Amino acid sequence: MTSKKIPVLWSKIAELVPKDSADYVTAKYQIAEYTAMADKAAKPLQKFLTQFPDSPYTENAYMGMVRAYHRAGDLDKEADTYKEFVEKEIAAGNESPGLLNGYAWHMTEIEKNLNDALMKVQKAVAMLDSASAKSRAQVMDTEGEVLWKLGKIPEAAQVEQQCIELQPDDAYYQKQKAKFLQESKGA
Repeated sequence: MTSKKIPVLWSKIAELVPKDSADYVTAKYQIAEYTAMADKAAKPLQKFLTQFPDSPYTENAYMGMVRAYHRAGDLDKEADTYKEFVEKEIAAGNESPGLLNGYAWHMTEIEKNLNDALMKVQKAVAMLDSASAKSRAQVMDTEGEVLWKLGKIPEAAQVEQQCIELQPDDAYYQKQKAKFLQESKGA
């Protein structure tokens, strides 16, 4: 079966099932996803989200759009789309440390929305107050990375030191702190 036939099959399913059914929403999402991948564009997923803003495929559609914008090299739309998704999840009461941390880390990778990323990752850290040392250190490391990208080197190194104290046997945090401090010497 060729990839061109897959949207056709989902279109047939969409025609056969009731328009108010979960199967219809699934078919429409699959059509949007395959079309977006084939066209290397976010528009089909945007259209899906407009039509079905609260579907079970909301996260997949947003992340597909983020990837499409990334492939197109449109970092501003990539960052704005990810932020829009996170804000929608927060408004819906679906805020979690993983959601906030994932967003913040991605923003460090593309160097966008860093002030917003810092606020969100700091909230994630606060949410993990009673979490395991490993989980807490992983999210705090994102906070350190955001601070470093913002040029707040002493704060970044201090956060990374806390990660080291939480996970003394993990060499990654030592390397991160060294990277941050090296940056301050090179500045």
